[in-house]
Amino acid sequence: MLVLPRPLILAATALLLACSSDPEPRPLPDAGLSGDAGAPATAEPGAESSDELCSNGVDDDESGYLDCDDFWCRDSVMVTVCDALENTAELCSNGVDDVESPLGKPRYDGLVDCADPDCLKNPALSVCPPLTWELGAANCSDGSDNDGDGLVDCADPDCLHAGASDCALGSKKRVLFDDAHRQRAGSADWIVDSAGRHPWPSVPASESDWSGALSAFGKNLAEGRFVVETLPPGSRFAFGDGSTQDLARYSVLVVPEPSSEITAAEAAAVLGFVRSGGGLLLIADHAESDRDGNGWDSVRALNELFRAAGDGKLEANPFGFSVAPIGYSESGRIEGFNGRVASALESSSSEHPVLKGAHGDVTRVGMNKGGLFAIHDAAKAKVLLHAMPLGTAGYEQGSPYVVAAEVDEGRVVAIGDSSILNDGTDSHGLTDSSLDSWHHPQQQNAALALNAVEWLAR
Repeated sequence: MLVLPRPLILAATALLLACSSDPEPRPLPDAGLSGDAGAPATAEPGAESSDELCSNGVDDDESGYLDCDDFWCRDSVMVTVCDALENTAELCSNGVDDVESPLGKPRYDGLVDCADPDCLKNPALSVCPPLTWELGAANCSDGSDNDGDGLVDCADPDCLHAGASDCALGSKKRVLFDDAHRQRAGSADWIVDSAGRHPWPSVPASESDWSGALSAFGKNLAEGRFVVETLPPGSRFAFGDGSTQDLARYSVLVVPEPSSEITAAEAAAVLGFVRSGGGLLLIADHAESDRDGNGWDSVRALNELFRAAGDGKLEANPFGFSVAPIGYSESGRIEGFNGRVASALESSSSEHPVLKGAHGDVTRVGMNKGGLFAIHDAAKAKVLLHAMPLGTAGYEQGSPYVVAAEVDEGRVVAIGDSSILNDGTDSHGLTDSSLDSWHHPQQQNAALALNAVEWLAR
């Protein structure tokens, strides 16, 4: 596995943010409701994301970025000293769409005061109406619409969240999106909603009601047979411990481009979850994509998960594959060769439910400086889609871009590029159609992800 020295990591990060044509989303805050409604915000461990840390003249997290030059300082709704967001009581009540500059580039999102998620979904403010959910055994059985969304008791998806009530799931399945491993590092925004564990509102009328680059993904799942939750910052994967967000309570775990360490204990939890029948959706990217200078990108994070699951041996991991260390330059070469589209189906997998499923047939998906996978055990891991035509020089044996695996009772799907799930919105309320791959008219990016979840949930 390629692990760069810190100076090279920082240089690569700066280059990516300044020069990359990869249509990746803008950053978002490191805040959200941890645990149940009303709990205080919890910062990602190690992140420089408080007024004190962002104004002390010290590079506290040793990322190479000082105070307000640090991504976490500028992107966190809990930080006000950097004047980067519309996130103070004054700015959220002045009747003005205030300028915001989380990446140092001033812009307006067209949202005034409490219409802006930085105000509305900011747990540090009280100037906006409080977010409410229908949670708890009493609220979910009293015959009342406790959160005013028109849904009563067990008809409200809030009541179906893990540990929320005694309501039966019935035909519904729970999907847990990971936001505990710096999914919001630097230019990334891989979350369903910035409200925290419980997306708000419970039933979004449009994808912009939820704030994050994966809001359309989450909304489309919620419109079907799925109940959507988030594992908030400060949490860790656990299985079989009886905790509220024990993975045993969920059918599918989605891990979109993690940018911090997944510990050996967490790897054991994920492996136990899959082996017992859980579904795991992994989204990677190219190497050298450490977005906040902490020394971790998705390649390193996911491969450490695989290595831990393989008792220290990457190639022996029970999933049968790992993430290939394809760097920025090589990924750009692949992107240029394939025209930013992956369409080489593996013939033996052309009828796989991930490619031919309830949400449509998948023949073309985006590949915007993404990553590839290495197959170690073809009996377990099957290539569904290659990034380039088979036989391409340097990749004569293929370029695995979408992979499916079965491990004991469980299933795994891995996709090589996070940007194809981007719906063109972010956690601060900005809409940028040039980043929208989810609704791409010539690519089946949404169908790929939705079919994958359906298959993973059996």
